[in-house]
Amino acid sequence: MFAPLVGLAPLACGASAPAATVGVHPGADAGSTSAGSRDASMAGNDPSGTDAGDGAAASEDVEAPADAANLNAAEGTLWSPAPPPVEAGCVTDLTAGHRVVSCQGITHNLTVPASCLTQTCGLIVDVHGGTMSADMEDKNTQLAEIAPAKGFIVVQPNANNGLWDATTDDPLVYAFIENVRDAFHVDAHHIHMTGISQGGYMSWRFACAHTDLFGSVAPAAAAGPANISIETGCTFTGTDAPTGELDILYMHGTQDGLVNFPNAITLRDAVIAFYKMDAGTLVTSDGTFTRTRYKTASGRVFEFIQHNYITASMFAGVAIKGHCFPGSPDQSVTLPNQLMSFGCDPPDSFTWGQEVLAFFLAHPKP
Repeated sequence: MFAPLVGLAPLACGASAPAATVGVHPGADAGSTSAGSRDASMAGNDPSGTDAGDGAAASEDVEAPADAANLNAAEGTLWSPAPPPVEAGCVTDLTAGHRVVSCQGITHNLTVPASCLTQTCGLIVDVHGGTMSADMEDKNTQLAEIAPAKGFIVVQPNANNGLWDATTDDPLVYAFIENVRDAFHVDAHHIHMTGISQGGYMSWRFACAHTDLFGSVAPAAAAGPANISIETGCTFTGTDAPTGELDILYMHGTQDGLVNFPNAITLRDAVIAFYKMDAGTLVTSDGTFTRTRYKTASGRVFEFIQHNYITASMFAGVAIKGHCFPGSPDQSVTLPNQLMSFGCDPPDSFTWGQEVLAFFLAHPKP
């Protein structure tokens, strides 16, 4: 999921930059799906960062996983009447449906629900990891299938040759987000970003460089230095930090073979310190994962999921192990240029794409 160690040019976070349902946690509502559709929470962290089965010291009682328990919750200002779409930048096709849009040298998979032509919708940007594509990302998150029914347009960018360059690509992705936002009158409270690996690092960069744009973000497997590539995220220290509060969901495998799990603990602690958050409350845990919620004084949240799941897939001779999507149906190579499968080996207790969607629904911009 990474570029080989060739030195991607970093973008400082503080700088402006131009269908089967798998592993749904008990009590989660995946919503209604239909066969053939571009087809949707739960997961907690041990504050010590040692064992996915351990509980958070801050709470002995495990509360219900509210973010994922009901994907119909917290739709907020979605579904309000909206004016007709208008052309904006590269977005000139204003019809509903799924298509690939070329814009300034890169392409984007764009999925627009029919309801978004007359009603206010949100926007989810779902960014793939290195060596992947938008189709491979969606094979794992399935957000282009499950998010439209909940009132979201979905953008899944494609990196040239499958590898993101922060300096070159971040401004292009940001510009396309603005184009889609303006063309379809996207609800400013419901703009969100997620990504794994290189896409996770991009999500962190955008959270810091464009904090005011997003209601919440959900990076995964992207913290500190990677083992076989040079990656830049956001450290949450000094000026390399967001310009305000936003809700964050972060996931990292304890056995990640490409980005060491201790990096995730370092970043977790930096986020907590930067936002002056509380000691954390265990949301849920089952011995294979934990999910912990930390809160600011104003009530904004940082939720940290650590899991013990792995895959047997290899990248550049390295076992990626926990660098995978829990609950993903991607268990074999089926797409053009796909080098490996990215789904964690089943069974898993939760499905990452469903967790992301539920978190975004529950955490719009105030």
